[in-house]
Amino acid sequence: MKKIIAAIMIAVSCPFANGQDFVPAKVEISSEKVRLATGEVLYVHKVLKGQTLYSISKTYGVDMKSIIERNPDAEKNLRTGDILYIPIKKESALQNSSQTSRNIGSIQNNVQDNTRSNTVKEDNGSISGGITVRINREDNIKEAEKRYARHKVKWYETIEDIATKYDTSVEAIVHLNKLSSPKVKKRDILLIPDRDYEIRNVYEVKSNDRIVGALKEETGKENDSGRDVIAATEINAAPEKYDDRRNRYNEDWQSFGSSFVLKRNYSYDRRTLFKISIILPLNAAYGREKANVNYMDFYAGSLAAINEMKEKGMRLSIETIDLSNYGNSIDKVISSGRLENSSLIIGPVTEKDLSGMISYVDSREIPLVSPMDHNAGKLVPYSEYFIQAAPENNASRSRLMHKLSSSENPLLVIYEKYRKNGNEVTEMLRTLQQYDIRYKEVGYDILEGRTITSEIKNNLENDVCNDVLIISENQAFVSDAIRNLELARLSGYDIRLFGLPKWKSFESIDVNLYHQMRLHLYVPYNVDYSDDRVNGFLLAYRALFHAEPTAYAFQGYDISSYFLELIFRYGNKFMHRLEQSPENMLQSDMQFRKDGYDGGYRNMSSKEIIYEKDYSISEN
Repeated sequence: MKKIIAAIMIAVSCPFANGQDFVPAKVEISSEKVRLATGEVLYVHKVLKGQTLYSISKTYGVDMKSIIERNPDAEKNLRTGDILYIPIKKESALQNSSQTSRNIGSIQNNVQDNTRSNTVKEDNGSISGGITVRINREDNIKEAEKRYARHKVKWYETIEDIATKYDTSVEAIVHLNKLSSPKVKKRDILLIPDRDYEIRNVYEVKSNDRIVGALKEETGKENDSGRDVIAATEINAAPEKYDDRRNRYNEDWQSFGSSFVLKRNYSYDRRTLFKISIILPLNAAYGREKANVNYMDFYAGSLAAINEMKEKGMRLSIETIDLSNYGNSIDKVISSGRLENSSLIIGPVTEKDLSGMISYVDSREIPLVSPMDHNAGKLVPYSEYFIQAAPENNASRSRLMHKLSSSENPLLVIYEKYRKNGNEVTEMLRTLQQYDIRYKEVGYDILEGRTITSEIKNNLENDVCNDVLIISENQAFVSDAIRNLELARLSGYDIRLFGLPKWKSFESIDVNLYHQMRLHLYVPYNVDYSDDRVNGFLLAYRALFHAEPTAYAFQGYDISSYFLELIFRYGNKFMHRLEQSPENMLQSDMQFRKDGYDGGYRNMSSKEIIYEKDYSISEN
């Protein structure tokens, strides 16, 4: 361990490196809606003080389960300011908002400036197949206000990114919003067409030799202003003909009916030097004896990932900041200027220190990764640049509930009787009810353990597999409950056991019983030492630091490797790829979900560990 601390300290020093009564609040149906890539439209509801999940569900006319399915955090702790996505009971037209009205008004003005009338007359001779094109732009604008979801453009998004996210086309977005160029700016509001959106207007094409020549050849027409015109509906009418033209200009993907050029790739200059800042309370200045070993291990794992990415050809500048050198003051770190021009900031560690970073990263649009503190998840709604890399506490519980709700086996729940009103048991039973999972229950005190076997058997069923969930983190009680279940199993009952994440650290329980009852655990962290990638990391880590990696080292590697790979692939626009880039890492997986319009990202991953009867352990 001293060797590894010494190695890291060298790396750090070098340039590389008041209580009130509850008053229920009135709930009003939100005018904000969002359309998912799947086509589903959801209300976007901001929780106000005094509102409850029950009152919200009643107002919107949907059951709480439907809300929880789309907002897993709401089942455990609903807070003022939270953003909820609420299913619409019956699809209805989207309501106007002032911002959309302003945007549409702007679009309407542009249309009026660039067209001589709101209606294009029929011209049967100009279109192949005798298709008639008739446009009423005012009707289209009003229809767009009602039908389509809105998207607020983020700083890192291009129009192609937005089209990909909503599974639509760039042409459809440009057409619906009457854009004159493909450039979109931060905080622009766009109406989002669905996949079935048909482009029905006539575009005017400005002078562009390559496109105008092709259009004139195919339409043989010019309009009164001397510009060639083509009806975009003709593309739908004769796809073979226009697929040929699309292929002709596929190199740059010239957009039909407009004068701009779009790039389809996300490449950047691979000579770009990316600055990565890492903020940790290493205490390196106080010597090896006082250095913070856990954070040193995390940093060592990060260095292993950095070394790996440099070998792949990534150009990196690492700014390592030991928080203890600044009196553990985030304000002093910020005022030092060392974080300027960062492509990514990893750390600091605690919720308190991370909260001090929010204003800074927002003003400079720098992604900030929270690496360890699970409590820091409460900061996610307050910054679109905040990324909670530590898996959410309720992610494992949600996965457990989905497993139990999809099972056809009868369920028996066992818990300590005197803890029934405790947080863990109460919350778990309430969650089971929210998921509409039927169950029987047995609660007993550990001193009753020798007499409870018959009661457990009476609540199990013959000739079927019984799912059994033990709600306890008390090792002594869990051991007694498993002993009773083993007696039932030996009497002929088939049992599949489910436990809590903390069980993984239990040491005095007979692991053979885990295997006999096919224990399922859902945990945020687990290392599968049969994985070739894990073995490769072990060899590389040993070579670098002459030590064995700890859980902190694995976490440092996972986080750094994941985000550096994304930056290497997409450049500084990597954040818009988070939701579409789930990855199975060595110890903790990455599966991010955006938190509302202006919020950041949460890691909703968990690992399923199954103790198989053949004494192997599988991981899903």
